[in-house]
Amino acid sequence: MIETNHLREGIASVLDRPATQQNLLGIAGRFHLECRDRDGNLKWTEDFGNAVVDAGKKYLLDAMNNSISAVGPYLGLISGTPTVAQTDTMSSHTGWTEWTSVAARGTPTWTAASATGGTATKTHSGSVSFAMTGSGTVGGCFIVLGTGAVTTIGNTGGILYSAGSFTGKAVASGDTLNVTYSTTLS
Repeated sequence: MIETNHLREGIASVLDRPATQQNLLGIAGRFHLECRDRDGNLKWTEDFGNAVVDAGKKYLLDAMNNSISAVGPYLGLISGTPTVAQTDTMSSHTGWTEWTSVAARGTPTWTAASATGGTATKTHSGSVSFAMTGSGTVGGCFIVLGTGAVTTIGNTGGILYSAGSFTGKAVASGDTLNVTYSTTLS
C-alpha cells in the first residue's frame, strides 16, 4: 500500500486603493509673425511654437507665491536660424542672438486669461510691431520678464520666459514685422 499526501498552500492578497486623479500641467506658447513691406504689402507669415525654458517655469512658480517683482514682459526678435535650448537664460543662450535692427523690444498688452475644458489661454491683444532698420534674416522670438528686464536691445537682465525659432526669413530695411503671442496651460 502506498500513501500519497498532497499538501497545498496558497496565499492571496488584494491591494485595493481608491482611484487617484492625476493632474499634469502642461504649458505651451505660439508666436505668429506677419512681415509687411514699406508699402504695407504682405511678404510672409510664420506661425511656430516655443519652449518655455526652465527659468520661465521657475518664474511662474515663484509668481504664484508673490516672491518676485513683476516687470515686463518684453518681446524680442531672434536673428538667423537659431537653436533654442531648455536651459537657455537671458545671459546664456549660445544657440541664438538677438536681432538688433529695431529700435527696442516690444511690450505686449495682454487680455484676461480664459479657461474652458481644462485649458487656460492668455493672448496679447493686437500685435507688437517692429520697424526694421536693417536687412537680414529673422528666425525667432523670445519673451523676457522679471527684475532686470528692459526694452533695450542686447540687455541680458531679466528672466528668459520663452523662446521659439523657425527657419529664418528675410526682412529688409523699411519692413514691419507684427508679432502676436498666445500661451496655454492645460
